[in-house]
Amino acid sequence: MKILRLRLKNLNSFKGEHELNLCEEPFQSAGLFAIVGNTGAGKTSLLDAITLALYGKMARYQQFESPMNRGCSDCSAEVEFETGLGIFRATWSQKKSGGKHEFASPVRFVYDAEGNPIAEKIRPANDKIEELTGLDYTRFLRCAMLAQGDFDKFLTAEPNERSELLERVTGTDIYSRLGKLSFEQHRAMKSKVESLQTQLEGIELLSEKQLKEKQDELSDLSRKQKDLETKRDSEQEVYGKIETLKNARIVLSASRATIGQIDQKLSEREPEFKKLKRHLECQPLVEAVTSFRAAKNSFEAAKEEYENSQKRAKETQEARDLSTLVLRACLDEEIPSLEERLKGLAGSIKKNEGSLETCRKWLEKHKEDEELTKSLSVLLEQNGKLKLSRRVFSGAVEGLEEKAGALLGEQQAGPDMEDLPDIPSMKIATEELFAKIDERTSIFSAAKVDAQKEFVLKDDHLKKARQLAALSQHMHLLEEGKPCPMCGSPEHPDPNPTDDGGGLEIIESARNDSEEALNQSKEALKGMVDGRSEIKKIVDGCSEALEEKLDADKKLKDALEPYGLPLPVPGKEDSLSTALGERETEFKNQVSNQKNLKLQIQEEGLSVVPLQAELEGLIEQREALPLVERNGEELPEDLPKIIAAKNDYGTAKTNAENAAISSVGAKERTDNLKSPFDMARNEMNRGLAASSFATVEEWDEARLPEEEAGQLRRGKDKLETSRSVETGKIETASKTIGKLEKENIPEGKEAQSFLEAFKKRNEDISGISSQVGASQQIINQQNENKRNWQKKAKELGRNESVLQDWARLNEIIGCSTGNKFRTLAQSLTLDMLVSLANRHLEGLEPRYRLERDENERKKLGLLIRDEHEGGVTRLVSSLSGGETFLVSLALALGVSDLARGKTRIDTLFIDEGFGSLDSGCLEKAIGVLQNLIHQNKTVGVISHVELLKERITTQVEIEILPGGKRKLNLKSGTTG
Repeated sequence: MKILRLRLKNLNSFKGEHELNLCEEPFQSAGLFAIVGNTGAGKTSLLDAITLALYGKMARYQQFESPMNRGCSDCSAEVEFETGLGIFRATWSQKKSGGKHEFASPVRFVYDAEGNPIAEKIRPANDKIEELTGLDYTRFLRCAMLAQGDFDKFLTAEPNERSELLERVTGTDIYSRLGKLSFEQHRAMKSKVESLQTQLEGIELLSEKQLKEKQDELSDLSRKQKDLETKRDSEQEVYGKIETLKNARIVLSASRATIGQIDQKLSEREPEFKKLKRHLECQPLVEAVTSFRAAKNSFEAAKEEYENSQKRAKETQEARDLSTLVLRACLDEEIPSLEERLKGLAGSIKKNEGSLETCRKWLEKHKEDEELTKSLSVLLEQNGKLKLSRRVFSGAVEGLEEKAGALLGEQQAGPDMEDLPDIPSMKIATEELFAKIDERTSIFSAAKVDAQKEFVLKDDHLKKARQLAALSQHMHLLEEGKPCPMCGSPEHPDPNPTDDGGGLEIIESARNDSEEALNQSKEALKGMVDGRSEIKKIVDGCSEALEEKLDADKKLKDALEPYGLPLPVPGKEDSLSTALGERETEFKNQVSNQKNLKLQIQEEGLSVVPLQAELEGLIEQREALPLVERNGEELPEDLPKIIAAKNDYGTAKTNAENAAISSVGAKERTDNLKSPFDMARNEMNRGLAASSFATVEEWDEARLPEEEAGQLRRGKDKLETSRSVETGKIETASKTIGKLEKENIPEGKEAQSFLEAFKKRNEDISGISSQVGASQQIINQQNENKRNWQKKAKELGRNESVLQDWARLNEIIGCSTGNKFRTLAQSLTLDMLVSLANRHLEGLEPRYRLERDENERKKLGLLIRDEHEGGVTRLVSSLSGGETFLVSLALALGVSDLARGKTRIDTLFIDEGFGSLDSGCLEKAIGVLQNLIHQNKTVGVISHVELLKERITTQVEIEILPGGKRKLNLKSGTTG
C-alpha cells in the first residue's frame, strides 16, 4: 500500500483546505522527507487525517466528538492510495447540523480510479478498506505509523514490564485474553458439571414397590369417591326441592305484606291522582289551543313587520336618491380628468415615437457596430497580443542591435530592423548583418594568422638568443680554423662577446608582446565567432517575434476592417482599446434606449386602452343613472372617490329595492295569516264547547306542569306495577307449594336431618377427592422426576465430555491472569521480532545484534551482542542514547514488517524520537531510511530536531500564521 495524496479541510488546527501530493516533486525524487514545525503546530494532525480518511478514527484519540476546527461548519479528510488492485480514494466528512454545537453523523465513501463510489457508510467503507489494503486499523498503525517513543520504552524496560509494551506494539494482547478465557471457560464448565451433579442428587425417585403401593391406593380412593358421588347424585333432586319449597313459603309471605303496603300508599295519594286525572282531560284540547295561540302570534307579528317595512322602504328610497346625486357629481368631476390624461398620453406616445425613429436611424447607420459588441473581447485580446508582440519584437531588435553594435561597433551595426515589413526583409537585413560580421571575422582571422607568424618568429628568436647566451661561456675554447665540436662549423662568432644580457631581455620582451598580441587576436576572433553564434540565436528570436508581430498585425487588421478602423501605430494600442470600448458602449446605449422607448410606447399604448374603456364606462354609468330631483339635499363638500360613490350607490339601490320587496312580502304574509288565525280560533271554541271546560282560562288552570304531571304519572304507574308484580309472585309461590306438598317433600326437622346427611356426604367426597389429587400428584411428580433425571443425566454426560476438552486446553494455556499463554505467544513473537529487527540493525549499526536472554526467556529478557568485542553479550541498558535509538528504530521497522504480513507497505511515517542522536548516529539512521527509499518506499519523519532538518532537506514545514491558522510550506533540496 502506498499513500499518493492527502487532502484535509478544517481539521484540528488546520483551517481551510490543504493538500500534500506525494506523487509530485520534490517527494517523487527525494522519497525521504521531514514534517517539521514548532511544538503544537499540527505535525501529527497530518497522520490523524490519514487514519480518519481510511478508517474513520484518529490515532491519538480513541473517542472524539468531532475534529472540526472551531468556527467552521464542515470538515473533511481524503486519502488517495495505491495497492496491487489499483488506485483508490477514501473520504471522511462531517458537517454541523441544526444547533451551534451539534454535529451531523460523519459521511464515508471509497471511490475507484474513475471516481465511481464502491463503498459508502461506515461499516461497508471499513470492510472495503480492509479488503483493498489487507490491513485493519490496528495493523495499519503498527506497520505504517511508527511511534518511535514506544520502542525506546520497550527496549529499556525491565523484562517483567516488557510484556505489556510488547502487547501494545505488536497486538499480542489477544493471547492474554485467550489464556484468561480458557481458564474462565474451564472454571465455568466445571461449575456447571458440579451443579448438574447436585441437581441429579436432589431429584427424589420412588422404588417400584413404593410406586405400586401409591397406584393401588389411588385406585381404592377413586372407587370410594365414585360410590359416594352416585349416592349424592340420586339425592340431589330432593335436596333442591327442599330449598325450593322453603323459598316459595318465604316469597308468599313477603309478597302479601308488600301488597298491603302498596294499597296504603295508593289511598294516601288519592287527591294527587285526582289532579292528574283532571290534567289528562285537558290533553285533547292541547293541539287546538296551541294552534290558535301560534296563529295569533304569527298574524300579529306579520302585521307589525308590514308596518316597519313600509317605514324602511321610504327611508331607503331617500338614501338611494341622495347616493344617486353624489355619484352623478363624482362622475361629472372625473370624466374631464380622464379626458385630459388620454390627451397627455397621446402627446407622449407621439414624442417617444419620434425619438424611436431617430434612434432607429442611428442604429441603421452604425449597423456594423452590432457585430462589434459580440467580438469586442476578441478584438481587445488581439490588440493586447499585438501590443505584446510589438514589445517583444522591439525588445528582441534592441537586443540584436546592442549585440551587433558591441560586436561591430556603432558605425558598423547594420541596418535598422525596427520597421521591417515582412520576413524576407528581415532575412535580407540579417544577411547583410552576417556579411559584415563574416567580413570582420575574416579580418580578425587574418590578424590572428599574422600574429601567429609574428609570435613564432619572436619565439624562435628568443630560443636561439638563449641558446647563444648559454654557449657564450664556452666560446673561448674554440680555435680558429677548427670545426666546432657541437655544430661542426669552421666559422665561429666573436669569442669575446660584449653583450651583458640586455639584448636578451629586449628579445624576450618582444616575444612576450607578440604572444599577448596573439592571445588578443585569438580572443577577438573567438569573440566574433561566439558573438556570431549568439547573434544567430537572437536573430532566430527576432524572426519568431517578427512572425508573431506580423501575424498579430494581420489578425487585428482583418478584424478591424469591417469597422473601418486602421491598425494602431506602435504605442497607441491602448487608445484603440479605449475607442473600441467607447464605440461598443455607445452602440449598447442606443440599443438600450431603443428598447426602453419601445417598452415605454407599448406601456403607454396599453395604458390608453383601459383609460379609454374607463372613460366610456363612466359616461355610460352617468347616462344610466336615474334622474332625481334635488329637493334640498345637501351634498358633501369633499366628494368621495368614484369607487366609494359607486359602492354607496349600489348599496343604497340594493337596500331600496330589497326594502320595497320586503314591504310587498310583508303585506302578502299579513293577508295570508288572517284566514288561518280565524280558522284556529273557531276550532278552539268548538273544542271547548265539547269539553268539561267552559273557558280557555279554566283549561289553563286545570293543566299541570309537564314535570309535575310526569312525576305523578310515574309514581302511580310504579305503585300499580309493583302491586301487579307481587300479585304474580303470590300466584307462582302458591302453585309451587301445592305441587311440592303433593310430592311429600320433607319440611322442618325431617328436612334438616336430610340436609345434614347430604352435607356430610359432600364433605366425605371432597376429602377423598383431595386424597386422590395428592396421590395422583405424587405419581405424576415421579414420572416428571424420572424424565428430568434422564434429561439431566444426558446433559451431565455431554458437559463432562466438554469439561475434559477445556481441562486439557486449560492445562496447556489457561490461567486466571492470562500470563501463561501470553508469555508463550510473546516469546515466539519476540523471537520473530528480534530476527526482523536484526535485518534492519545490520544497516543501522552492524556492530550490534539483539538476542533473547536464555536465563529470562519466560520474562522476555533482551541482551545486545557486541560484534566488535568478540561477540560478548551485555544488557541493552548499557547502550548509549544514540545506540538505543538505532536499536529501537530497528525494532520499529521490524514491527512494521511483522504487522504487514503479506501486504506491501510503501509509505512509512516515523513520529519523533530523533532528539537523542548525535551527528554520527543520525547519519546512520538517515542511511537506513534512504535504503528504504531504494525499495520504492516513501518515508516521512516527524521531528523538531534542528540537525535532522539540516540533513533532510525535503521538508513539509507547518507554519503558524496570525490568528492560529496553518500553512504547508514545501522545501526542496539535496539530502547531504
